[in-house]
Amino acid sequence: MVGVGAPAEAPRVIAITDARTYRAHLVSDAAAAAGRADVGRYVAVCGMVVLAASLTTPDTSFCRACLSAQARGHAPVRSGSGSGTRWGQMARTW
Repeated sequence: MVGVGAPAEAPRVIAITDARTYRAHLVSDAAAAAGRADVGRYVAVCGMVVLAASLTTPDTSFCRACLSAQARGHAPVRSGSGSGTRWGQMARTW
């Protein structure tokens, strides 16, 4: 229940590695669902369109704009498609 004084639930996000830059971006559940319908183009919380890399492709870094958005109210990252092991370990430390 959301009302006066009750905290609104923050949208959950998932890390997806971009096939072009190998940078991990955060994508909300709603954007992930829309991306599956849009031939694999996902809009990250930073606004960048992400083309999902292979699940075996490791990320080389993470998007600082996405992390900044996460700090402003998105829920913790959950593991899933495209998230590299190094990124998952970093996300769990927050």
